[in-house]
Amino acid sequence: MAADTGQKDMPERKRLLLVVPGWASLVSSIALARLFTAPTLRIEDFALIFASSILAGSLAGDLENAMIGFISTLILSTIIIGLVLVSPAILGLTGPLYEQVAEREAAIGAFQAIFPFTLVLVLAGGIVGSGLAERFAFD
Repeated sequence: MAADTGQKDMPERKRLLLVVPGWASLVSSIALARLFTAPTLRIEDFALIFASSILAGSLAGDLENAMIGFISTLILSTIIIGLVLVSPAILGLTGPLYEQVAEREAAIGAFQAIFPFTLVLVLAGGIVGSGLAERFAFD
């Protein structure tokens, strides 16, 4: 009989490695789709983010994986949103006078897209999804 070392088995880690990029790209694409057409996210965007977080939480499995995925998703989503919004300045399409303004606006846009509502909804959706996965044994 093998002793439990508290280590996650490898399929759980591989599952998390697949869930986190998908979760982050869903959250980022929902936020970016709205930010290119309006200055802020709307209720429909928040509902989509919550629904995608429930799906990702259920795919992550247990609550520990959902929390690790939540933190990783927020970091990765913020980086993706920031890079996409600052890409015109990085590529030199803004000109030398507007480059610093574009970079500042990209940082502000990324921060406003994630905090506070998206952060709370991603966390809540991950918890609900992992609870559903544990309750109904989605393995």
